[in-house]
This record gives sequence, C-alpha cells and structure tokens, in this order.
Amino acid sequence: QAVINAVKSFVARENELPAIRDFD
Repeated sequence: QAVINAVKSFVARENELPAIRDFD
C-alpha cells in the first residue's frame, strides 16, 4: 500500500499540471 500512497501523492502533485493527466 506504500506504493499506492506514493502514486497518489505523485498524481496529486502532477495533477496541477494539465500536461500530465495520462497518469490518472
């Protein structure tokens, strides 16, 4: 679950960039 947490954190940060929405 630690990996999922890291991914969610990454997505949450990158979510502010409209260029990177493929990692949703």
